[in-house]
Amino acid sequence: MESFCNKSFTSAVNKIELEIHDSAYVHGDSEWNMTGICSPYSRIYFVESGELKVSAGGEDIVLKPGFAYIIPTGLVFNGSCDKKYTKLYFHFCINRPDGYDLFSGCGKVLSCNLGKERIAEIKRMFFSENLIDTLKLKNEISALALSLFPEECSRELSSIIYSPQVQRAIDYIKGHLSIQLSVKTLSENLFIAQTTLSKHFRDEVGVNIGKYIDDIVFESAKKMLIKTDVPIQEISEKFGFCDRFYFSRRFKEKFDYTPYKYRKLNTTTLS
Repeated sequence: MESFCNKSFTSAVNKIELEIHDSAYVHGDSEWNMTGICSPYSRIYFVESGELKVSAGGEDIVLKPGFAYIIPTGLVFNGSCDKKYTKLYFHFCINRPDGYDLFSGCGKVLSCNLGKERIAEIKRMFFSENLIDTLKLKNEISALALSLFPEECSRELSSIIYSPQVQRAIDYIKGHLSIQLSVKTLSENLFIAQTTLSKHFRDEVGVNIGKYIDDIVFESAKKMLIKTDVPIQEISEKFGFCDRFYFSRRFKEKFDYTPYKYRKLNTTTLS
């Protein structure tokens, strides 16, 4: 008997995570009215009845019963409804080994026709208290998300397998997340020359270390603004900003909203 192991696969697959941040079954009406939403997570809507309207990426889309729709993270969209509707929604992230969300950079709403019977089964699993149903539903969301993931986006993804020095750098950054973190600090703690680390990181991850730290810090700050009620001052301190005013200025430069407005907008339009 011969067996062949792939240690790189085992290491990478355990770093890929599906996180569900929020979910609900909703009976709604014309109060569902949102403008300029840009979430740090992707939204998946299973429409049971009624119709909703979404504008995103230059398209006007009608969300119809029996269909599933994914609004990717980072996509700015408007939503409205003229009549009553029912839907099941999940806010989710699929975190790649490098810390980026799988759907970041996907600039359009994705959809497929599941049929009303399949959506009824998904609804049943959502309300079930059976562990197997919960696991099946998680798998359903993951499988659907991957089946809708655009081929053109998958071609642009960097490899999930990194050299030991780059993987150590990624792990260190995640464990010491701060805007103050520098290439010099990384190289000193990882005992790797700055030029060597910078070159390998850029080649393998696709961005330089400074931009990577910047991206991960601000994405983490966005999630913290929505998922917690921690004061903005404390969030700015947690991520190494000199004060909340500098944090707010950088945040607005990156996302067009101040942290306060971003929190208010996204926490009052959860569905």
